[in-house]
Amino acid sequence: MSIQMLTKALVATSLLSALSFSATSLAGHKATHNVIVNNTSISGSFGSARNSADSVQYIASLDRGTYMVVMAKSAAGVSKSCTTKNPTHFEQLRALGSDSFLYVSVSGSTCTNVDIQNSSSFAPK
Repeated sequence: MSIQMLTKALVATSLLSALSFSATSLAGHKATHNVIVNNTSISGSFGSARNSADSVQYIASLDRGTYMVVMAKSAAGVSKSCTTKNPTHFEQLRALGSDSFLYVSVSGSTCTNVDIQNSSSFAPK
């Protein structure tokens, strides 16, 4: 299974789990999602990157007003960035918080799809 498929499955599983359990059954649930970078995607949890044992990985979103940039570097030192001018992506990326999980599909240097998950399961940075 490719990393992209694995990451999408992870996001889908997390969302389904959140929908199928009551709020009290999720109390205390913790998830770690280190930064993953490959040819077609960037993903990771902000808190997991910040709190990781290595000093290499990071994931970020930069708001330049007329465009936005997503950039990341995995613990293995693989880095990637992409830009978007899509207004829907702007809204999504501006909703990121310190306990967010970010998944971005990338084609060349363009962010083609953005998925955001905000959850108490993710460690705050």
